[in-house]
Amino acid sequence: MKKWVDNIFVTDPARGDKGERELWAGKVAYELGDLAKAKEYLDTANKKSRGRDFGEEDEKYLKFLKDKQ
Repeated sequence: MKKWVDNIFVTDPARGDKGERELWAGKVAYELGDLAKAKEYLDTANKKSRGRDFGEEDEKYLKFLKDKQ
């Protein structure tokens, strides 16, 4: 998953998105224990999507992000 996430930022960088890439990258970083990187990605995802990308299955990531602010 980490290898895939590393590639999503170089694939079609001009494509408009609303934080989906950062959300996935934040989830992977969180699960790998890189909490500083996870916070950075999740914060960007939250800003780009205005919180809309975080679904019920992402509750622990949103809680982590709110706890770190």
